[in-house]
Amino acid sequence: MEEEMLKALEAYPPLLDINHIREILMIGENVAYQEMKSGKFPVMKVGKQLRVAKPLFAKYIIDSSISDNA
Repeated sequence: MEEEMLKALEAYPPLLDINHIREILMIGENVAYQEMKSGKFPVMKVGKQLRVAKPLFAKYIIDSSISDNA
């Protein structure tokens, strides 16, 4: 699962923005902002934009899928 996730994210830049999160999770803009502001994964502010480091986001997805399957 982890290898598949990392492979799927290879095409994305090191810092993901709101549009990347929307695309990866297949969610709308409002839900994407809610997820980014929820504290479930570390987010940084670059100027006025929110960004998340790709490895940390991958860990969030992997951890979420593991806890959902438990």
